Amino acid sequence: MATKKKILSYRVGARDLATCNSFVGDVAYRVRGKVDIFTDNYSPYIAVVPRHFHHTLLNFATIEKEYATASDPKRPEVRYAPAKVKSVIKRVVTGDPDPDFMTTSHVEKLNQTLRTTCKRYARLTNAHSKAIDFHRWALAIHVVFYNWARRHETMKMTPAQASGISECRLTVKDMLYLDMWEAEEPLVA
Repeated sequence: MATKKKILSYRVGARDLATCNSFVGDVAYRVRGKVDIFTDNYSPYIAVVPRHFHHTLLNFATIEKEYATASDPKRPEVRYAPAKVKSVIKRVVTGDPDPDFMTTSHVEKLNQTLRTTCKRYARLTNAHSKAIDFHRWALAIHVVFYNWARRHETMKMTPAQASGISECRLTVKDMLYLDMWEAEEPLVA
């Protein structure tokens, strides 16, 4: 089953083994059948992913990118320019993934979308969350909007519609009436 651009799972936490284990465990709970997983070369993924997926149903590879440094004292504006990829090293960890499909570009594009649509993630901003609870809520709202209300140009529908789990696109007003918000205290009186 293709994800159809859905955000299947996410975690707010430290970049450590415990958060990685929790995140991968949640992904494993949500998918069935044979899966292809491609990650960056972050070592906890290499340890955790095979633990949560049966080896006969897993094609797992890492993609390591080496970037050229873009520091030029005569041109300080390049300091914030995206770095150029110098080399890409693909390593199979388990299974038999197709090298033509081994990429992390999809999640990198998702990260760019998050940074441009949720200003709490923009670089060099003062719009960051002052409290972790507000950060978690901002991300939760973004994920619900992304999956259920945001129309994707390539698919001409939302990821929920493309996956067949919804027949219609939610509006922001619809999102405000979801049951998931009922137990929450209002942020303002």
